[in-house]
Amino acid sequence: MFLAVDIGNTHTTLGLFEDGRILTHRRLSTNRNSTADELHVMLRFMDGIENIGRDEWEGAAICSVAPAVNRAMATALQRVTGIEPMVLHPLMEFGVRNTYENPLEVGMDRLANAVGGVELYGAPLIVVDYGTATTLDIVSREGEYLGGVILPGLEATADALYMRTSKLPQITIERPSRAIGRTTVHAMQSGIFLGSIDAVEGLARRIEEELGYPMQLVATGGLAKVLIPEMKRPATVDDDLTLKGIHLIWKMNAKK
Repeated sequence: MFLAVDIGNTHTTLGLFEDGRILTHRRLSTNRNSTADELHVMLRFMDGIENIGRDEWEGAAICSVAPAVNRAMATALQRVTGIEPMVLHPLMEFGVRNTYENPLEVGMDRLANAVGGVELYGAPLIVVDYGTATTLDIVSREGEYLGGVILPGLEATADALYMRTSKLPQITIERPSRAIGRTTVHAMQSGIFLGSIDAVEGLARRIEEELGYPMQLVATGGLAKVLIPEMKRPATVDDDLTLKGIHLIWKMNAKK
C-alpha cells in the first residue's frame, strides 16, 4: 500500500494506492495551523486505511506548495504507516529532464503533473491544472519539461472581482447559457467561465506555434470535468493525475 499526499494552497488531496492502482482519494481544505495529532486522526478515518497493517505499507510521499504543513503531515503519515514519508523536491529523479532556468522555482505539483502525464499519455504534452491558479505545463516531444504558464484560477478571479470592486457581487462558478450576459452575475460567469476556456485554448495554440508541432492536452483539478467538455480541441481529463505523478516520482527515488 502507498499513500500520496498533494498539499496545495487551498486543498490537500490524498490518494491510497494498492499495487500501483489508486483505490480511493480524499480532498480536504489545507490548514496551515493543523497539528500532527489532528492530521493523524484525519488520516486514520480515511476510507480503507483503518484496516491496513503496518507490514502492508510500502511507502508514502508528500508533494507540497505549502511548506508550513509539511512537518505535521510527515509526522502524521509516519504514525499511520510506520515509514518516514518522502518529501518530493525539484532536484529528484523524474524521468523528465527539468529545463527550467532555475529548477528549484518549479512547484512540485507541476512536476508531478508532467511526470504523470508523460508516463500515462506520452509526449509532447500540455498539462492543464485547474487549482487556486490555473497552470499549463509543457513537455516537449523529446521528453523535456520546458516550463509553462500560470494564470489566476477561476475562484481566485471571482474573489478578486468581488473584493476589489464596489458593485460586483460574489458569484459561484457556473456555465453561462450564452456569452452575452444580460445580468451582472451572468456577465461575470461568462467572463470567468468562458474566458478561462478561451484562455487555455488560445495559450495552447500559441505554445504549439512556438514549438512548431501539435501537442496533446491533459487536464486535472477540480473544474477540469466541467470546463474541458466545452473546449473545441480534444483533451483528456484525469482527476488523479497529480497523485499518480507523486507515486511515479516516489518509485523512481525510493531505492536511492
